[in-house]
Amino acid sequence: MNGLLKTAFRLNAISCLGFGTIFILTPDTVGAFLDGFPPDILRWVGIGLCANGLHLVVASFRKRIGRGEVIYFVLGDASWVLGSMMLPVLGLIHTPLAITVTLAVALFVGTLGALQTWWGRGIPKPSPASRILVLNGHPDATSLCTALAGNAAEAAQTRGAEVKLLHLSALAFDPNLSSGYKTRQEMEPDLLVFLEAVRWCDTLILVHPMWWGAAPAKLKGLIDRVFLPGIAFSYEADGYFPKKLFEGRTARVLITTDTPSWYLWLGYRNGWLNVLRRQILDFVGLKVTHMKTIGPIRGATPAAIASFKETARKLAN
Repeated sequence: MNGLLKTAFRLNAISCLGFGTIFILTPDTVGAFLDGFPPDILRWVGIGLCANGLHLVVASFRKRIGRGEVIYFVLGDASWVLGSMMLPVLGLIHTPLAITVTLAVALFVGTLGALQTWWGRGIPKPSPASRILVLNGHPDATSLCTALAGNAAEAAQTRGAEVKLLHLSALAFDPNLSSGYKTRQEMEPDLLVFLEAVRWCDTLILVHPMWWGAAPAKLKGLIDRVFLPGIAFSYEADGYFPKKLFEGRTARVLITTDTPSWYLWLGYRNGWLNVLRRQILDFVGLKVTHMKTIGPIRGATPAAIASFKETARKLAN
């Protein structure tokens, strides 16, 4: 079914690129054929068609085609058909030949749209993650992060997900990876609990404070001790890029900070956010779908704290 859908995409791409090129290169000729239709409008329509055609080409070579993408292209085809039908109704074209050609093209485009709809019906609808691990990455059990992690876990449970909630403050382990990767340091029981929870989940929700532009030392130590070669990633042969052993999972991150988000970006270039996203989570296969900072925490009003909690709830939806 996916192969047939890709074929429909490619036929649609050929149609878009072909008509788009004609409209761009010969708008005066096409305009005259269509009973004086404005060439400038045709030229812009041609540009849009070519852009859509290129998008179709790219989509047709993807391993997986998203349901939303199919709907997007089908709506585009439907718009073309509707627009074509309105041209003679509004008197913008009136000669029999122009009307016949316009409606024939609309019929072809509509057929492609129908095929895309039919062949795309088997694409599964995206479903919310069914197993969620919420990690409160604050070493203080009485922190705001503890409340935010609880809000996220509660929201996930409300929508029917299975949830595990772990608090960094309750995990007992040595955060110092004393020998690096030279020798394997035996994991404490709480580290094994965290590792199994990561393997179990579909989505990791991480809530933590930003201290000195990064994560608290104990949270960084948790990552050092658990995200190890052979467990979270592995190098194969002489490859420069590792195999991501947690691949197939997603991550959502909420970070509390006293620095405004605009200054984190402007002044610090989102240093920790980039490291966490690219060099830690994505490195082991945890694809980050949401990453947000909230604050300032210092001096936050009750209304602000309430909005922070609502943000945590939304993160789990």
